[in-house]
Amino acid sequence: MRRSEAALKILGYATQFIDELNKSVGGLIGRGGAGTKEVQMLTGTKIGIREIPDDPDNRSLNIAGPLANTCAAYMLMMKRYLDSEAASLSSKPSR
Repeated sequence: MRRSEAALKILGYATQFIDELNKSVGGLIGRGGAGTKEVQMLTGTKIGIREIPDDPDNRSLNIAGPLANTCAAYMLMMKRYLDSEAASLSSKPSR
């Protein structure tokens, strides 16, 4: 654990890293970043979605803030992810 991470945990803050598929990142972020901004506002967290070096198929979702808030933000972002996945599956033509 890095020193800065240890300091954040002492203060009651946590950071969560989740690997997400690039194809669903638009559903997570929302138009103009509206999805992440809404979750940040509701939960008081900071959310970042970044590319992973040497892994073009995935991105990293970073949620920072008070522990309970990061858990709430994680659940809201996963709901956005699942809703996005369901929408993309329902828009595919059936065979």
